[in-house]
Amino acid sequence: MSTGEEEPVFPQDNIYPINWDFSNDTMRKLYVRAKREQWDEDQINWESINGDSFTREQRLAMAYWWTVLSTFDNAAPTFAKALIYAHEKKMDHYTKGFLTTLVWDENRHNIMCGYCVNRLLPGFPLNFKPQKRN
Repeated sequence: MSTGEEEPVFPQDNIYPINWDFSNDTMRKLYVRAKREQWDEDQINWESINGDSFTREQRLAMAYWWTVLSTFDNAAPTFAKALIYAHEKKMDHYTKGFLTTLVWDENRHNIMCGYCVNRLLPGFPLNFKPQKRN
């Protein structure tokens, strides 16, 4: 039975450390910059994007581009895996913080791409019906 006076024992492979390593100045600068440059896709006035002001071909071209871009932005799981790896390897807190901002940013890019596609060509690409050109 513990008397409460012993120091707690933490397993060597514990990914939740109880110490904070802030010694990586390069990653600190990147982390601070990443926080400063964050943005919010919900602050964009999506109603101002009127697909009717573009031809169908123009909407298709833009929807295609945003779909391709979104595919790249689905890299959030890759960055999330890197974040998990950083925790497992007990990397410094600024590195973990920086990777967290990348996961967050990639996810918002993906959401923004979807908003653009849905405003320009709802249902693209899975429910898209091609039309013959006149």
